[in-house]
Amino acid sequence: MVLAKELRTTHGSENSLDVATYDALIAAGLQDGRVDHVLALVEDMEGEGSGSGVTPRMSTYRRLVFGLCTQGRTEDALTALQKAAYNTQLQSPRADMFAAVMELVAGSQTPRYTFKLYAQMTKFKV
Repeated sequence: MVLAKELRTTHGSENSLDVATYDALIAAGLQDGRVDHVLALVEDMEGEGSGSGVTPRMSTYRRLVFGLCTQGRTEDALTALQKAAYNTQLQSPRADMFAAVMELVAGSQTPRYTFKLYAQMTKFKV
């Protein structure tokens, strides 16, 4: 999030970062294992923090969900998946996204999350 603020300052505007820049920062943060920073960055992106109000793309959420799953942050991944599903400006999450996440979750030795995920799939008619 510090980098996002620094980039905004460099660009001379509080709201100058676009969705592609946020996506790149999210990808880099997940690759580096900085999950808490990434979650704060997503909140900033969505306007929940100091706020830029940039609308994440479905690919943003997909990258976030997969990254959280691979980092063992299953509960956070499910929360991100729910945010994607409830975001009215996006298409609903695709079945392949749910299936891939379910596979990751099932392999994480936490079967209760698999059932939670299935319940969400049913709820969103995926």
